[in-house]
Amino acid sequence: KTLRDTLRGERDLLEKTMREHQQAMSEALEQRQRLESAAAKREDGLSRRAQHAEREVDELRAASVPESQLRQAREEARRDHEELMDALRKQREEARRSDEHYVA
Repeated sequence: KTLRDTLRGERDLLEKTMREHQQAMSEALEQRQRLESAAAKREDGLSRRAQHAEREVDELRAASVPESQLRQAREEARRDHEELMDALRKQREEARRSDEHYVA
């Protein structure tokens, strides 16, 4: 072989190696971009879910009644119930007396 043939062979081998390396780098870059895109989508989805959960918590907090107000409302309902039961007893008593008066 001549020196020219030897150098040409080495050049061809070097070019082939560089093309293979470039192709591997391109594939790695594409894979990295796909992974970053998928990660960004997951992150976006998780962020939306977190925001939704935060809104739900805020809504629950806004809708919840403090314990003191709940106790007060229960006490008022109990008093109203007692007053209504007393009024009902009085009306029944009056109706009974009225029936006795007409029967007698």
